[in-house]
Amino acid sequence: MVILDAGQTLQAGSPNQVFASPRNARVAELVGIQNHFGGRFHKHEPGWGRLGWGEREQLVLTVLDKNRIPDGASVTWVVAGERIDLLPDGNPHGNTLRCEIVEQLTLGETSLCALRPEGLARQQLTLNLSTAQLRAMDAAVGRCLRLHIPPEAVHIMPQKDVAAPAPTQAM
Repeated sequence: MVILDAGQTLQAGSPNQVFASPRNARVAELVGIQNHFGGRFHKHEPGWGRLGWGEREQLVLTVLDKNRIPDGASVTWVVAGERIDLLPDGNPHGNTLRCEIVEQLTLGETSLCALRPEGLARQQLTLNLSTAQLRAMDAAVGRCLRLHIPPEAVHIMPQKDVAAPAPTQAM
């Protein structure tokens, strides 16, 4: 698969590679990745980092550190929905988010769900979840559940700074 934008090759690789690890935010946008967010990366210990999510970093996720992003850098990131585990509400452990179901569209064995993480009113995850699992958990719009996001499900990309326009000079 080759991702082109305005005649330039942005990324080439297998579909699995491109979707799991887009090179930058533009690639993620072009391939239609829905769960694409901004945050701040902090180094933690060798091989591990912390990803602050939200304007004031209200949620923090443990992530893998591939030593490509400096400490404190603004980043964009995507999460592979197929790697997220669904847990009953009240079952916390690391990298677990409590989310409210704000929309649920049942499509046979799969339900398309929009989830709002607690503490992040302006953020929303969109996931295809097992209808049977949702039914067994008595999950419905307005109810909460927990999502476990394994560190390897998060792909972090450096955020390119937008250059400020050059100052104009008076004549």
